[in-house]
Amino acid sequence: MGLKPRLMMVDQLWLWILDEKTVVTAFPKRWRNPNEPAFDRSDVQERIMMDLASNATKIKTASELAHVIVSKCSGTFFPTPTEVDPTGFLDFMGFFEVAIGDVKMKETRAFNRFWEHSNEMQGLQETLQARRKHQTTHDTIHKKFTDLSDKEIESRIQAEVSALTNITEETNLLKEIKDILDELNSILLIFKQQELVVQSMGKDEASEALFRDPRDPLPPHDSPRAINDRRVRFSQARLLQTVRNHKRDIETLEQEATRTHDSLTMLLDLKQKQASVLEADYARQETVETTSQGRTLLVFTTVTIIFVRHPSSPLLPLPHHRI
Repeated sequence: MGLKPRLMMVDQLWLWILDEKTVVTAFPKRWRNPNEPAFDRSDVQERIMMDLASNATKIKTASELAHVIVSKCSGTFFPTPTEVDPTGFLDFMGFFEVAIGDVKMKETRAFNRFWEHSNEMQGLQETLQARRKHQTTHDTIHKKFTDLSDKEIESRIQAEVSALTNITEETNLLKEIKDILDELNSILLIFKQQELVVQSMGKDEASEALFRDPRDPLPPHDSPRAINDRRVRFSQARLLQTVRNHKRDIETLEQEATRTHDSLTMLLDLKQKQASVLEADYARQETVETTSQGRTLLVFTTVTIIFVRHPSSPLLPLPHHRI
């Protein structure tokens, strides 16, 4: 039994660094289903508390704590090895990869069918034309049509024409990949905004104007303050790189979806061109048949006129009856 789909909300994080030991945060309280497992990766507060409780993270300054909080908020859909979701609900990258791969696979199949129908159509037409011209074809591709009657070949040609001009599947796939692209573009916009915010945080921290008197001398290189400064800069650089990695992952998905979109657009263009060619060929055949019928009528009329006007055929006067 499948899981019911849920709507994911993009939460806003409000964060204030009051001093070197105090950080205040505020974000919306999430909705929890009592039937859900104890750990849910979409619960940002729970993920932050788990990270702080682990031995891997050692927080020394308020800025480092702020970096951890921002990192957990930004990486909701990008879990660490210790944050595996047992339900698989938040396998963010996997969802999009599967969706894009599914559309790409269907596009490949549709293109292969288009190629097969085109070859089948060509073989049927050439076989029928050869028969009408009383020619024998030796092309191996036409051997499978030798047992078909002209009427059966014409029926098969009509079926191939219908298949080649039907774009319902391609249109549905194009709509699906466009929806995926729209979603990825929205997510990518969020990560771009996060990147700007993290860069702004780094500039504020680098200015050293939050907690220090500008008149104080610079601390020695090995002093606790200098060590903390280096830790903060390293933590901020790591946070910025993490956000950029997330953005790059979304860009990779977007590029793959764009290539699939372009392939579908090209396939639709090919089918439309094929439909135009078939329409032109049909008009040409109609013209040839009309011309042939016109010539037949002209010959018949000419023979009839000659037959009526031939000198060897005496014209007898019609009898006149007096009343």
